[in-house]
Amino acid sequence: MARKAALIVYLGPSIALPTVQRIIGERATLAHFEGDSEQFRLALRTAEGLIDASLMVRLNASLLDRARNLRAVTCAGTGSDHIDGPFLSSRGIMFSSLRDNTALLEEFTGAAELSWALLMACGRRLVEASQDVLAGHWRREQFATAALRSKTLGLIGCGRLGRQVALYGEAFGMRVTGYDPLVDPWPQGIERRTFDDLIEGSDYISIHVHLSPETRGMLSEDEFRRMRPGTILINTSRGAVIDEKALIDALEDGQLFAAGLDVLTNEPPAMSDAITQCARDNPRLILTPHYGGFTTDAVCASVAHSTEKLLTFLQATK
Repeated sequence: MARKAALIVYLGPSIALPTVQRIIGERATLAHFEGDSEQFRLALRTAEGLIDASLMVRLNASLLDRARNLRAVTCAGTGSDHIDGPFLSSRGIMFSSLRDNTALLEEFTGAAELSWALLMACGRRLVEASQDVLAGHWRREQFATAALRSKTLGLIGCGRLGRQVALYGEAFGMRVTGYDPLVDPWPQGIERRTFDDLIEGSDYISIHVHLSPETRGMLSEDEFRRMRPGTILINTSRGAVIDEKALIDALEDGQLFAAGLDVLTNEPPAMSDAITQCARDNPRLILTPHYGGFTTDAVCASVAHSTEKLLTFLQATK
């Protein structure tokens, strides 16, 4: 009797669904869900493989424990702190992300591009100026700001994304400095600094690190206090790297001139959260929905890679 085709669950955006369908073809049964739902949870209970391109559903031990047939999980992203990796390992479930796929990741520039867009929007008070025009004013003198040229850009994290942002800074005539204890060899074009020196000596700070015990809360009240008055902060890495209360306090007392955040500690945030309330009241805090790396090219390419890897594993371990 022929073995029933494996069920593979694709959890992610519809724009990459044709890619998944093309690769899987007739070799497995496919179920697609864009986010968490009762239907997704029911399907996961009988699935042998899971392709996670949502990156927003917490795949914790409680949820995964019910997936008795699960043999492999692939994550179409570099950040996997939403997945209980130790639980997968304890159950012998194969897990793979894009974190170590350097060749593929080098093609993805979306997160670095958004970092730069946020940096420029914050530096030129773009939201405030636009809102002022729409309110019936035309007051350029209200929004005079410093140019980027000759200012110091400090990069916390000088891996792939940090290096890409460094190139943008160099193109705009900025002095680019960086801190990263894990990078070796050190990249050209970035002046190496200690963490303290970078915090205290930068006009702009852009964060590009993975979330880990070492980076969680690395920018807290003390770090904000030691920044130059009027510093601009950009974060497209992980929200928990920053103490959000300390950031709000620094904005309110002027230590921070502005901040652009694509990531938050709680995603999605509640409208009652302090950080969202601050952004509603203060146009110098710009929030975006964790979409830095979410370009159509990157999504389809990363999902294709994750699907191929999952399917290869499942077929090799029948």
